[in-house]
Amino acid sequence: MADDIAHPSHDATPPRGSDIVAPLSSRTLFWRARYLRESRFLTHVPFLFWLIETCRPGFVVKLGLGDGVSYFAACQALDKLETQADCVAIDTGEGVAEAELDGIRQYNEDNYSEFSQILGTDFRRAVNRFPDGSVDLLMVDVDIDEAMIDRLTHDWPRKLSERAVVLFHGTGTRFADGAAAGFLDRIAATFPHVSFEAGDGLMLVLYGAQRQDRLRRLTDLQPGVRGYSEIRHVFRRLGATHEYEWQSRGREAREAELQERLVAAEEELARLTEENARLKSGAGSESVDRTDDAPAEVAAPEGAAPAEIEELTAALAELRREAAARSSELSRLTGLLEQAEGQRIEETTELAARARNAEERAVLAETSLREVTEHRNALLASTSWKVTAPMRRIVGSVRRVKP
Repeated sequence: MADDIAHPSHDATPPRGSDIVAPLSSRTLFWRARYLRESRFLTHVPFLFWLIETCRPGFVVKLGLGDGVSYFAACQALDKLETQADCVAIDTGEGVAEAELDGIRQYNEDNYSEFSQILGTDFRRAVNRFPDGSVDLLMVDVDIDEAMIDRLTHDWPRKLSERAVVLFHGTGTRFADGAAAGFLDRIAATFPHVSFEAGDGLMLVLYGAQRQDRLRRLTDLQPGVRGYSEIRHVFRRLGATHEYEWQSRGREAREAELQERLVAAEEELARLTEENARLKSGAGSESVDRTDDAPAEVAAPEGAAPAEIEELTAALAELRREAAARSSELSRLTGLLEQAEGQRIEETTELAARARNAEERAVLAETSLREVTEHRNALLASTSWKVTAPMRRIVGSVRRVKP
């Protein structure tokens, strides 16, 4: 990919990070993902929402379906923004259980089948299914070997459009060393890019020659540049809310399951207690009619029930302790989620205020420029300016004469 196209660098005054994301502070940055599950990509979901809002791709391709979180986040953004885009994931079946894959496919069918397709094929065959210059967003989320590097270098670049961006997930894991690391270094040396270290690592590359202004300014925020840390802080905190929400959902599900087990255990304990009481009552009435040798015959059933009750009571106590621990952990996670939500609201307010301030300064600058331009034009058109033109030319000629 790095060997095919080399684009010239650009000069720009790097803006504050908030100036880049503030205009969208009331929209995509704060959406909640519909599809949540355990995933290292959860922390990057807000950035992906923002990216799709910013570049508005017409055709999205994801190499590797994975756990489905990043792919369905892209589908959700395309759906909510009503971009009329098409979205395709290429799934080779590696690293995903068949039952899990069936669930992902069913979710796609139920929610995004109008514009989304999951292809079960290999990358060599898949590349020929797309027209040259058609892909606006390419998401790379697969293990990298020499064959994959060759395809990313020579096959897929032909499919990218003039405004294409490429998203590499796993820069801290699958691209961490060896040939994969060398490939990513060549990409970074050739194209404007920005990296995020959270999760497994993410890198956005502006591949196409036609680059959206906000993305171009984002890639200017390199280490040491004002706004570099701020933009990462914004996306990291927003991503944390998705992680907290998933953990909270998981705890709630486990607590509900534990509560069901607790209720069943309590019902079983009540049944055995009632049965034990009935056996004791029956044994007492029979002892009146039996001889002295009879009690030995009823001793066994009478002693068996209390032992079972004691064992069940111990299990019930353990379940109650586990339920209390789960409840405490759920409360902790809920508190973290509420805290993150509160901080997110504060950041939203701050970003919106900065956006308004920047817009006001821009309006003031435009007004001042317009006034100065109008004054200059009026001066140039005035009679006195025209009358004094010969004198200005003489003065100019004298100044140019060397002593």
